[in-house]
Amino acid sequence: MIRRILVTIAFMAALMACPSCSSEDPMTRQIKAAVSAQMKQYPESTLKDLYKNFFQDAFGPGHLMSSSPDARANMAAYISSECREVVEDNSPCPLYESTGYVGRFYRVSLSAVEDGTIPFDVFLDAFVRSAEQFTLPPVDEWKVEWGKIESIIVSLNLNLPDFEKDSEGIHNLLTSGEYASHHSESYQNAYKPHYRLIEKSIFETELLPYLQK
Repeated sequence: MIRRILVTIAFMAALMACPSCSSEDPMTRQIKAAVSAQMKQYPESTLKDLYKNFFQDAFGPGHLMSSSPDARANMAAYISSECREVVEDNSPCPLYESTGYVGRFYRVSLSAVEDGTIPFDVFLDAFVRSAEQFTLPPVDEWKVEWGKIESIIVSLNLNLPDFEKDSEGIHNLLTSGEYASHHSESYQNAYKPHYRLIEKSIFETELLPYLQK
């Protein structure tokens, strides 16, 4: 509760310091729209799941790829193994959806790979390039950005379960210099997600045509 109050006070102080900001700016509208879309599609979402959506938009899949010579082969084996889980889990997630409020990446369901709609090698190459070509932002900058995003989420009064616990956990994560987080258990159980992040232009140019046939 204390952290929520502090976040709200910081947000209101920022508005008071900048009277012209009292009317919603484009960033605020975009964040609200992204949160609304997620809660409509995934009502079991917690703050952890909202955080994951926004941090994926900022960092993409870069944190998933190591620089070792075997990285591509290891990722191919991992994706191939996960594809075998897709049919059994029967995830209700859409084939693709944009991340965060900027939309730098798409979550692309592995079901489109498992059933052959997108050729495995095409998908793997798109994923690897999405990870290798994207420059990760400094965690300190993301910490500030997330503070703004969380303030807006607080203002929406969503009554998210375990909000205080999740908020504190995310704060501690970012303070330690880390940023990656998992989906909540409730999200995992409800939606059984199986996807990879593909950079926006790569997805729209190279993968989307397969999904539109």
